[in-house]
Amino acid sequence: MLWSFNSPVWFYPQPIDFRKQLDGLVILVADHLKLNPTSGQLFLFRNRTANKIKVLYWERNGFWLCYKRLEQGKLKFPTISDTTLQLT
Repeated sequence: MLWSFNSPVWFYPQPIDFRKQLDGLVILVADHLKLNPTSGQLFLFRNRTANKIKVLYWERNGFWLCYKRLEQGKLKFPTISDTTLQLT
């Protein structure tokens, strides 16, 4: 898996239900963010306790769904808001 970071990276700052899998995240990107999930952009999602992150990425003919869970500590995220952030 090689990611081209020439495309935008989008961070959704609202905590999501981490039971959501691939299809649920694709619907979230398309319906709530009004973005194309097959655009080759990276979409990042966090959980409520800030110890998990999911990454959604489209590559040529399918989606990648990456998941990271910290055993200790927390990830540092921007404050929770309704605004999707484009990262550089």
